[in-house]
Amino acid sequence: MQLNFINRIMIPNFLLPKESGINDQTIAKDIRKKIEISQEEIIESELKTLPDGRITWNQEKAPSINVDFSNAELTMLKQQVRKLDEEKKITPELLDLCLLIQDLKASDA
Repeated sequence: MQLNFINRIMIPNFLLPKESGINDQTIAKDIRKKIEISQEEIIESELKTLPDGRITWNQEKAPSINVDFSNAELTMLKQQVRKLDEEKKITPELLDLCLLIQDLKASDA
């Protein structure tokens, strides 16, 4: 799965459970490891948090990465998207990422 910089910021903040059992937290931890943004990437992409809380970066310097999610990881992401959808909590900022995850098949991850 190809993830851009904003996807890598949004997944841990909006699509991973804050509280859950050991198994789900272990899966979430593995997802975070796969998509984490390194110090080098922060510097290279000029990532900054503005005083109002918004995050900015130089899009030309922030590369996309290809991530292979396991079936368990993909299932978790899809469940979280489904939950957000049922609760009507998908925002315009999350829509593209949610659609991308919703349409993924195990072979695509």
